Amino acid sequence: MNASVRELKSELSRYIRQVQRGETVVVTYRGKPIARLMPLPPPLLEERLATLPGINAGTGGKPRGATRPVRVKFNEKSVADIVMAERR
Repeated sequence: MNASVRELKSELSRYIRQVQRGETVVVTYRGKPIARLMPLPPPLLEERLATLPGINAGTGGKPRGATRPVRVKFNEKSVADIVMAERR
């Protein structure tokens, strides 16, 4: 659908409703197209997930180490040794 600048200014609400329904409006000035009003694309998955309760977006960085790492005594197995044994 085409609309001149004058039409768009006087009937903006009507054209916005048409765009909300999914239509595209081409704005013309002296008969030549100068702009296009179109619906926005659906939100990205990350944006939709951010609206769900209990979902926290990650920062993208590596997790920081523990502030107080656990010390392993001399004769004890490390956590890595225990995990490796469980995987076998």
